Amino acid sequence: AVAMLLTVENALNQMWQVKKNRPFFRRVGLYLLMLVIGPPVLGLSFYLLAVSAGLIGTLPRSLAFLVDLAPLVLGVTAMTSLFYFVPNTTVRLQDAIAGGVMASVAFELGKRGFAMYLVKVPTYKALYGTFAVLPMFLLWVYFSWLVTLLAAMMTANLELGRRRSPARRRASHARAAPT
Repeated sequence: AVAMLLTVENALNQMWQVKKNRPFFRRVGLYLLMLVIGPPVLGLSFYLLAVSAGLIGTLPRSLAFLVDLAPLVLGVTAMTSLFYFVPNTTVRLQDAIAGGVMASVAFELGKRGFAMYLVKVPTYKALYGTFAVLPMFLLWVYFSWLVTLLAAMMTANLELGRRRSPARRRASHARAAPT
């Protein structure tokens, strides 16, 4: 888990063009916090998904709507926190929220598409038999990392686009302006 978090932090720092890593003890503290908070949030998300799918009782319509939104809100909060706190640089909250919304919506669409595939296309079981879970898990890990990296790149580019010097902005506008 620590190696994975180190990889995630290094990838985000590269996207934000951070030259210096945070001090060792701050890294360890951040990783421990993520390891303590992450699993319960993930478990809550799965529980809410099961409740919204009707697997755990039925709910009144008004409450069902809120429960349907809860995994999305949890995802936005988690991804926004990832993009805001993990890079060793200052990230604007608006940029982190934009990236968090994009990633969370992609995750929710991916979850629904993945579930639909598993229900409608049972050929993976015929091909892989007992080991059918392994390729599906690997596909989900790949998809999750892809969504996280794309949303992080978008978030970092929002920040880096603002960092461009005013002279470079004027020069690029001058080239684009018709003569």
